[in-house]
Amino acid sequence: MMNRSNISSIVSCALAFALSACSGGDEPAANAQPGEETCTGKCDSVEGSAFFASLEGRDEPVADFLGLNAGADGTLEGDYQTILDGVAEQYGCDPETIKTFVILLSNRNHFPRNIVTICSDSPSRASRFFLSTQSDEGELGDIDGRNVKIAAWDSDADKYNLYEIKPEYEGGPMVVSVEPDKCVTCHATPSTLAVPGEVFAPIMNELTNPWTLWSAEPDFRSHRFDEFLADGVKDAPVYSSMTEGDKLGSASQLETIMRSAFDRVAKGRIDLRREPASLTSSLRMLQPLFCDESVNYASENHSTNQVQSNILVDSSISSMLLELGGYTWEEDFIYEDRFRFADLSAGGEYIEVMPVRGDLSVSMDKRLVSRRVLDAESVLRLRALDWHKPVFSEFRCGLFQAAAERMKLSPPDLSEYETNADYVPVLFEEIMTLDGQTPLLPSEPGRLLVVPDASAPEVREALAAGAFGEFERGYDLFALDVEAYLESFKGGDGRQLLEAERNRRGCAARATFPSAPQMPNLSCD
Repeated sequence: MMNRSNISSIVSCALAFALSACSGGDEPAANAQPGEETCTGKCDSVEGSAFFASLEGRDEPVADFLGLNAGADGTLEGDYQTILDGVAEQYGCDPETIKTFVILLSNRNHFPRNIVTICSDSPSRASRFFLSTQSDEGELGDIDGRNVKIAAWDSDADKYNLYEIKPEYEGGPMVVSVEPDKCVTCHATPSTLAVPGEVFAPIMNELTNPWTLWSAEPDFRSHRFDEFLADGVKDAPVYSSMTEGDKLGSASQLETIMRSAFDRVAKGRIDLRREPASLTSSLRMLQPLFCDESVNYASENHSTNQVQSNILVDSSISSMLLELGGYTWEEDFIYEDRFRFADLSAGGEYIEVMPVRGDLSVSMDKRLVSRRVLDAESVLRLRALDWHKPVFSEFRCGLFQAAAERMKLSPPDLSEYETNADYVPVLFEEIMTLDGQTPLLPSEPGRLLVVPDASAPEVREALAAGAFGEFERGYDLFALDVEAYLESFKGGDGRQLLEAERNRRGCAARATFPSAPQMPNLSCD
């Protein structure tokens, strides 16, 4: 892989070449020097400088590839395979490690979208580059191999750089757009949050087995992929070429790659702790703890009646209890991440594509604790609030949004804090208050305010009155509460008990995230 000085050299050379190239019979000036514009007339319209300048300083091989192969006006000949081969060469990856993973777009008549990685035998290396095809269910009835989006990890900037590459007109060359706004719409922090639009992250809505809308072949038998795949696509030329033989990768392989990608994004966020104290940066570090910047979706495996237990309880609760109490707990949920419903014959419908808290947000909980920015008790205190709602808690997010608004109107004095790591614990406690006045604190260390459902009228009244005593619990009693809650769903009516909560989360996901899949039997009345 080339470094920043390499890309600068590539861009300079490409720009010099573009400016010295003529079209339509233009003649070079007799006294032209290398790197100078040597043409008159049509050469004045060449906009190579703007395109190549947009690649400057990028520490990733996609920029290197474009600097060597794109025209000065940002045009590129070929198709998706041209890009894959060229970028794989820049990364030093064997062509055999190029893998295609397939998702069905439930909001596009289950037409496929292919996600391609290189160096796919190494999750860490593979997570540096994602190419996404843009499906064409219309005239082509096939994947459009000349319309792609790319995310490339910039090691220097600790973020993904974005590209869209597609023809401006049928039959024309592909045109490269650098950092197109439309990519951020689906992948960045929702605009409704206090600190919106800052972090791009790859999306794998269904991160874990059974991957209802992802192809699990060849490692597993696909759950419902073959049932939903749009008619005729399997044999379409581009789709079949991208997925034939060893080219097809399974959802289980992509899961490990995506987790590595999430780690990259979380690392970039947690690295803000070393920077000089800033309200915006500190809020950015804490926002995913209180509000849902991303969600994943869990489906029940029909053959086993199993589903991820985080559909009911935030997995950070078990992580923080382990951090505080070691492996001394007797409750099963602390060690297991799967939950088994009663057989479907007892009633109800399978749980499919249900929103759960995003893995990227969960990883921020853990990183803030492992980097000693917050302690495990602080994170557990937060997770115990409105804990029957592991995702889309208006109460928890409301605490954050209200605090951010207060501080926007009256910025705090940060002069006594050297870094964000110094200020974040203080900011956390300021957020954990009712109306900025009453701290949400138990009467003594080792206890929590355990609030199952903060939307209940009697709970709101008690909290507003400062009557916290009835909510106080020790860690051990909170663990027993969680275990009993999970057990209550193991009866024959367990799935029916989740119906209202699934509708609440599903409708919130559809309203918040443009990339939210269609969720079967969802009612948003």
